Amino acid sequence: MPDTSPARKPARPKGPNLLALLTPYRPLVALLALLTVCGNALNLAVPKIVSRAIDAYTQGRLVLRPVVIELTAVAFGIFVFLYLQNLAQTLASERVARDLRTKLVDKSRRPRCSPT
Repeated sequence: MPDTSPARKPARPKGPNLLALLTPYRPLVALLALLTVCGNALNLAVPKIVSRAIDAYTQGRLVLRPVVIELTAVAFGIFVFLYLQNLAQTLASERVARDLRTKLVDKSRRPRCSPT
């Protein structure tokens, strides 16, 4: 009689997961997330500034200088946060890669036990 029990997927082999690998770098990853949120918050300010400028224009009271200053400040802030985010991301990825290489080299240098 054929087996009618549902087929089970083979269990995944245990190994390091991504969160376990990133645990030593938690402050750097948190900084990266903070920089990302700040940069995106500034990106959301642009439509708000533009909408205020459009509203002021339709009411006939648009003063261009403050709008240009605000947009320039926001663009500069976005640039700074993006630059710092890129720096933190590169630093984190290089440190993770270095540590993984070091662990791999240490593991390959260990003497192997041969069955006798």
